[in-house]
Amino acid sequence: MESNSLRFCLFVSFFIFTGEAVMNGQSSSDALRYADPRVLGTARVLGTGSAFGAVGADQGSIGINPAGLALFRKSDLSVGLFHDNLTGEYALQGASNNSSGPLQERRTNLANLGMVFASRPSRGNWVSSNFYIGYNNTASFQQHVEFSGVSDGSILHRFLENARDPAYQDGRGLPSDQLDEFESKLAYETGALFDISNDSTRIFYSNDLIEHLHENIPKSGVYQQSGRQSNLSLSYAANYREKLMIGLSLDFISANFKLDKQYSEYASSQSLNPFIDLRFSDFLATDVNGVKGNIGLIYKPFNSIRFGLSWHTPSVLRLQDKFNTSLTYRFLGQSSIEQYSSSSPDGIFDYRLIVPSRWIFSTAFIKSFGLVSIDLDYFSPNQTRFKFTDGIDLDYQDQLNADIRKQYKSVIQTRLGLEIPIGHLRLRAGSGFIPSPYKNDNEIRNSWSGGLGYRGHSFYLDLGYTTLPYKEALVPFSTGNSDFNNDGRPDAVESVVQSKLHQQHWILTMGFRF
Repeated sequence: MESNSLRFCLFVSFFIFTGEAVMNGQSSSDALRYADPRVLGTARVLGTGSAFGAVGADQGSIGINPAGLALFRKSDLSVGLFHDNLTGEYALQGASNNSSGPLQERRTNLANLGMVFASRPSRGNWVSSNFYIGYNNTASFQQHVEFSGVSDGSILHRFLENARDPAYQDGRGLPSDQLDEFESKLAYETGALFDISNDSTRIFYSNDLIEHLHENIPKSGVYQQSGRQSNLSLSYAANYREKLMIGLSLDFISANFKLDKQYSEYASSQSLNPFIDLRFSDFLATDVNGVKGNIGLIYKPFNSIRFGLSWHTPSVLRLQDKFNTSLTYRFLGQSSIEQYSSSSPDGIFDYRLIVPSRWIFSTAFIKSFGLVSIDLDYFSPNQTRFKFTDGIDLDYQDQLNADIRKQYKSVIQTRLGLEIPIGHLRLRAGSGFIPSPYKNDNEIRNSWSGGLGYRGHSFYLDLGYTTLPYKEALVPFSTGNSDFNNDGRPDAVESVVQSKLHQQHWILTMGFRF
């Protein structure tokens, strides 16, 4: 029962967005979704392309390099709001006349809220000793996706794969009481899977589409997901003789995610008889809590040049998934249309995810006429590891970790920033070059940023903007590419929904220094 629940959880989570990759959840793509994203930060940092690791003296820089906290001369109270606008379209790959479904999402929320407590020691070589406490939004999972069209592949073939007994090579099936109660057992109880064997000692399952392999099957889906990720940061930094800044941070990570998915297949004519249609529904809710630390240095060999180096420790995340499924299946019986429905029990699963560390090297050139900054992030998502509790299905844990090592590669992300002062005003621009973390993908995502700011004696107001076009894929159901008729050609194939998306991100930050 526990093993079956886990296997479903790994499947149903396959529909969670990861950014530019396949929709995965509690699967190998968790290596990306919870992979310690940069904080949304402040409008000043966003407007300069988030290249602020060596600049410091801004609350948005603390999440990049905590040593930047040591460069505050005054206490600082900051609050920021963000607004996201995500547009694009999804299209099921298959027939050339499959229509595209538009996507438009808007959301506004708190970006950051923080307080810097600045102090100056009365004597000695330590120029400042500062503390920081702040809330930062790091990710949003809000998205609504709809698609429809025809393509090769059916979820019935996935159910058939999962119903086979792995102890045998002849394709025989598991006893009905051993079927996965979140997938294949539902299919068996509704008639979507049935035993065709005449031998009482062996079971051989089949489905109504096994005679229609590689025919285009009409299908549609509606996925509604929501949630966000944030952290509460506690930081300390000190400034030694205006030459060396040292900082430490402790981040308490919190996230929640919900997915409500409706997936359907149907026959547009009698050509697929006795199959008429099916509707598979699943629900997933995930709660995440974790912790990580940051250590940073900034060195100023000259007043105009700064070098920064920070290490973000591995994140230790504890996750709990709650999930359930249901299936409704209709087919043409001997004399009439028959319809059956079945629902799973409520499942729950606890596990851990260890997200690897990140190194950030930064440099900045700062003069009275402005600043130029560069950040380089080194990150290895292929080092992410699952840790299942209570020894549940350790073979699957090892398989997931092997998939992570096989799918992902180390990447270096580059960010460039520019700020020009004009009296009390600030003009900002930036760009980012983010390589794909997938071994089989050499695409580089380019982001462009800009912003305006006002700096008064004790008050400041900033507006930052960034735009990012990217591609994304959704896999409605995963398969093992089984060859049911032994002709050397995979019969259980996956459908793919491709997208072209464009994200626009705004942050408005207001602050007071005293």
